[in-house]
Amino acid sequence: MTPEVSIIMPAFRAHDTITHAAASALTDQGVAVELVICSDDGTDYRALLRNAGLPVENVIHCHTNSTQSGPSTARNTALKAVKAPVIAALDADDTYTPHRLHRILNAMMREGVGAGTGPTIEQTRDGARQRTATTCGPRLPIETICGLRMPFSPVFQHTLAPEGWPPVSFAEDMVLNAHLCGEAGGYAFADGAVYNYYITDNSLVQGAGSTSRAIKGYHEILTWLPESHVNKTAHKAIKHAIRSDLHEVQSKKEEKLRDIFRQ
Repeated sequence: MTPEVSIIMPAFRAHDTITHAAASALTDQGVAVELVICSDDGTDYRALLRNAGLPVENVIHCHTNSTQSGPSTARNTALKAVKAPVIAALDADDTYTPHRLHRILNAMMREGVGAGTGPTIEQTRDGARQRTATTCGPRLPIETICGLRMPFSPVFQHTLAPEGWPPVSFAEDMVLNAHLCGEAGGYAFADGAVYNYYITDNSLVQGAGSTSRAIKGYHEILTWLPESHVNKTAHKAIKHAIRSDLHEVQSKKEEKLRDIFRQ
């Protein structure tokens, strides 16, 4: 069956989680999918999936030119191997809820736009910490995309972003989603089409040095943005959000340093 959606999955040291992620993608019902796994560590994960009893006939393997190239490079490498006109994203340590893609595609059709998503539930593996990124209504506003410090995993017509994810190391999902929203003239939102986003204490947003990484990442985006192909609507919204977040993060870092020196 010709795939309707190509799910791209970057994988780096994902041996403990990728079978659960892949299973949630390959068993999604109501839509024909292919899973394109881009290895960023030299591993061909198809053998691991096969040993777990998962069907691999619709799994494509590719790899980055060097290890630990980063999620954007891995996703964009996978993007070159897709066959379907619609792209979806799934990280190797996250999962879809059942019927997620089917619901989002229906929402995109209903709204007449080429991009869509659903709620993100951020959680720890033990369920100790959880929060939800969502919206009210059938469309996701660009202000919500840029204002929340949580990612929305996109589903989009490949033609809206043929080059894929931006070449930045921080908040790349937010930048792409804002661009898609502007290009598509709107962003469909399917309530119930949940993306399970798992975090750990060592993750980029939670681990040691996360504040410094955020500041560096914000500056990286502001430097890249003027030369990018991001449309004007998204450009303005991204710039405003990044400057606001940068100011807040820097203020918190300065306050923390002052507290340390007072001790």
